[in-house]
Amino acid sequence: MDDFEIKISENCVSETLEDATIILNIDTGTYHELNATGTIIWNEIQNNNMLFSTLVAKLKRNFGKGEIESDVREFLQDLFKKKILSRR
Repeated sequence: MDDFEIKISENCVSETLEDATIILNIDTGTYHELNATGTIIWNEIQNNNMLFSTLVAKLKRNFGKGEIESDVREFLQDLFKKKILSRR
């Protein structure tokens, strides 16, 4: 598995409202909305700046095994493209 550190871009701010999170990329002026599952992932990253493998392991413990790794990888790729997250 290709492991990497996940970090929220410095140019992004967020606000959680009930089960959704709204993210503003200040540089691009674009908003992105996360559903309840995306909000759980966002909060984990926001609180911990973690490795991909650690994030997946935590989510597997909380939600079961399933296709979590590929789903999380796809979710993160979308946020990397939008410059909301960065990887190291």
